Amino acid sequence: MKKVANVLIVIGMLVFFYPLLDRAFTWYWQQRIFNEWKESLAMEDLSPDESDHVSTEIAEEPTEDVDLSDSFLGLDIIPLGILEIEKIDLKIPVLKGANLANLKIGAGLLEDTAMIGAPGNTVLTAHRSYTYGRFFNRLDEIDIGDEIIITTQEKIYRYVVYNKVIVKPAKIPMNAEDMEKDILTLVTCHPIRVATHRLVVQATVEQEAVI
Repeated sequence: MKKVANVLIVIGMLVFFYPLLDRAFTWYWQQRIFNEWKESLAMEDLSPDESDHVSTEIAEEPTEDVDLSDSFLGLDIIPLGILEIEKIDLKIPVLKGANLANLKIGAGLLEDTAMIGAPGNTVLTAHRSYTYGRFFNRLDEIDIGDEIIITTQEKIYRYVVYNKVIVKPAKIPMNAEDMEKDILTLVTCHPIRVATHRLVVQATVEQEAVI
């Protein structure tokens, strides 16, 4: 009986601490990606002489490569950009692929959809989350005309929302009606906890700015 009691205590502690550990995991990877992203952009802004100087310092001190990619549970974590929606105070990484590891960190780019900034439909998905403001928890607050910003290594893309619908999973718009346009589609579960449908927010590029 004592062993059973100890096992139950351990299970109870794991259940209690799991949400905290889950948030800590997400925060760690998000901050790591944000910091490496800033370092990468800073390196690109250096003059040739400054770049050579920094490269020499890096060569003398062994450090982790800042290649904006890593691995978790055997899966590649490849950042493509940073998604920001000021209206709902959201800033999360955009990662290549919608696998388990990526959706623990940010929004995932669905396979067979357009890359960010490319003609066609760029479909990003993220958890709705039960926690206020986490991932796409507040996506339902977005209205037509609101702005969505995605920053990549090359450009800042500013999108304006033109469509907001709730559909069944099989009805998610995966292709752009006009393949010459750059369409951004954000997808998450709806309603929270039940998740029988999908909330879809679509936007078109308003402006592109070279970084």
